[in-house]
Amino acid sequence: MPFSRPRVEVFSRRASRYDLWYDENRLTYLSELKLITSLSSFPSPSLEVGVGTGRFAQPLRIGFGLDPSLPMLRIAQKRGIKAVQGVGESLPFRWGAMASSLLAITLCFLEDPRAAFDEIYRVLYPGGEVVVAFIDKNSAWGNFYRKKESPFYKVARFYSYEEVEDMLKKSGFTLERVAQTLFRRPDQREELELPSPGRGRGSFVGVLARKPY
Repeated sequence: MPFSRPRVEVFSRRASRYDLWYDENRLTYLSELKLITSLSSFPSPSLEVGVGTGRFAQPLRIGFGLDPSLPMLRIAQKRGIKAVQGVGESLPFRWGAMASSLLAITLCFLEDPRAAFDEIYRVLYPGGEVVVAFIDKNSAWGNFYRKKESPFYKVARFYSYEEVEDMLKKSGFTLERVAQTLFRRPDQREELELPSPGRGRGSFVGVLARKPY
């Protein structure tokens, strides 16, 4: 599958700017990281689809990181990630190659998320797991990002929890746990927020799903 050139160029031209966001919004980033950590320890071999600059993969000790943007991958590689160029809809890994996978933030930038879920399912072991972490379209942060003047979010398409659940199930996954964070509004003071089970109150939602044995 060819890369979506306009979307890739947005990130490639601004890789350093993208990476800086995590320093400038550190408590928001750490809140998201805590949510993901609460759902899985990411057994090896592990893969992050849409690894970006490696801000999640590095602290989670995820071994492989896939992204279409070479400038982003170069930064991820410096963080110790085994960088692989590619897209989520056509993963360059064999069947059953991975024990776990992460899709964090990336969902809204995929050309075809359902195809990406099919591919993640294919490359996971039987019993392997995926964590999908995303901004819920119907949340305060979802509304904020859809209206925000940003080169990154101009090329984004957000999804609701119900849409994500439906896509995962259609790809064959069994959903095991759901958690949420970012309970404050975007205009409120930044603070470290702990994850909570369920959904509907937090803007950032994480789903743990498993490929059946």
